Amino acid sequence: QSFSEAVSDEYIDFVKHQFNLQGSPFPLNSCGEIMKGAKISINIFTVLITTWVAVVYQGSYSHEHKIGQFDVHYPKRWYVWCLSFFGLMHFCSCVLLMIFHIIAK
Repeated sequence: QSFSEAVSDEYIDFVKHQFNLQGSPFPLNSCGEIMKGAKISINIFTVLITTWVAVVYQGSYSHEHKIGQFDVHYPKRWYVWCLSFFGLMHFCSCVLLMIFHIIAK
């Protein structure tokens, strides 16, 4: 089999897979839109987390402090909860992007 035939066969299988996804129920027939939304939310959460840490973070690393002593670096406990929530949302967006990328291929 020549190279062009192999590429053509692979392309045709890809197009058939995409066509079959179009007839699937909701989340599967919208892979592109969901991936686009996940990428946008990843960007938003990245900027939000980075900005929040840059504005709120106080202090620097020291050997006397232990892991989990957030009050040394963040003046209020809810700052840590918000950053944890945004981090979880960032992670969920990454997982969503990965899952739908696998489905779309």
